[in-house]
Amino acid sequence: MTHTLYRAGTPESQGEEICWLAYSTKGLNDDNFPETARHLLRAVEESGDVANWGDTKIGTILTMPAAEIKARLQKNSRLRGVFSNPRAAVKFLRILKKKELNQSILLSGVITELVRICKEAGVTPCYANMSLGVFGNTSRLTDPKTLSITTMCGHQRIPAKYVRALEHDVDQGRMTAEEAANKMGGICMCGVFNPDRAAGILAGNNQGC
Repeated sequence: MTHTLYRAGTPESQGEEICWLAYSTKGLNDDNFPETARHLLRAVEESGDVANWGDTKIGTILTMPAAEIKARLQKNSRLRGVFSNPRAAVKFLRILKKKELNQSILLSGVITELVRICKEAGVTPCYANMSLGVFGNTSRLTDPKTLSITTMCGHQRIPAKYVRALEHDVDQGRMTAEEAANKMGGICMCGVFNPDRAAGILAGNNQGC
């Protein structure tokens, strides 16, 4: 889950989203994982405020219908997604707790928000990874606003120049912030790019930096 630990932006901006991840464990629960995953994805959809999700081996809901992804799930599928509201993450955990799917879930976000979410949902985290920040010649990084968008794709598939080009198109009225955000998100195969947050940053409603 470390590729989601380096999302740039203010704590307020990042606190509005919660990433999640679900993998099977080879030889333990992978044989029935496609069915388990479909139950899990129903919980995701029932929780509301679903910004994005997908299978890294198939695609995301920004690039294809959700039904197609569900139909093509495999025992080694890697599911990842993001909620645009912490309340949805609480509901998600509560639903999974009732379902008893025997499936580990990883959450990623602002640590204080994650602690609150788990406590409210009645679950106890078994461990936590934390980012210590970015070291080195940080002057070579792109501007903070662009960085708050590009780092939503943890594998850095979204180029900074592409973000700035689409931002220019939004400023010129050639496309909406939502259209630009979906174009960016379509490049990220992880399913953790948050088009809702990206659109807010592009439109100036969400001060991501």
